[in-house]
Amino acid sequence: MDAEVSCGGTAFRESILFTHRGLSGPAILQISSFWQPGEFLHINLLPQQDVQQIFQMVRQSAIMLPNLLARYLPKSFVQAWCATVLTQLLITVKPMNQYRDNELRQIADKLHDWKIIPTGTVGYKKAEVTLGGSIHMIIIVQTHTGVVFYWRSSRRHWSLGRV
Repeated sequence: MDAEVSCGGTAFRESILFTHRGLSGPAILQISSFWQPGEFLHINLLPQQDVQQIFQMVRQSAIMLPNLLARYLPKSFVQAWCATVLTQLLITVKPMNQYRDNELRQIADKLHDWKIIPTGTVGYKKAEVTLGGSIHMIIIVQTHTGVVFYWRSSRRHWSLGRV
C-alpha cells in the first residue's frame, strides 16, 4: 500500500505492508534509520488523494465510511483502523450523509497524519534477510473515558482488543 511515512522532519513515500509481525516495507525500512524509541511515526495513508475532496463528492450519499475507504485501502485494514481511530475521536461509524463537517475534517486529518508509536524494530540483521525492515507494534489508544484499546497485527489482519 502506497503511503508517506515521516519522523523528525524526514519523509519517505514508498510501499508499506501490514504483516503478522507489524509494519514493514520500503518506507518503514528507510524511516527506521531516523526513528528513535518513544517517537511518533506519522503515516499519510492516502498521500495521492485529497480526502476532504473525496468526502465532499459523497457527502449526500448513504455509503458507510468503511465501505468508502475500502475503495482506497485494504478492507481488513480499514475495518480495524475505523474501529480504533473513530473510537479515539469519539465518532461512530455511520452513513456519510450523517457526519458533521467537523467530524469529516477530523477523520481526513487522521488519514493524512496517522500518528503511531512503534514498540521497536527487528533490527538490521533480520531486515536484510526479509529484504524490507519491519517495525513491531501494538498501538495503544486511550479514550476520553479512560478505556484503553490495543491494536495488534496477526497473520492476516489487524485486530482490536480491550485492556
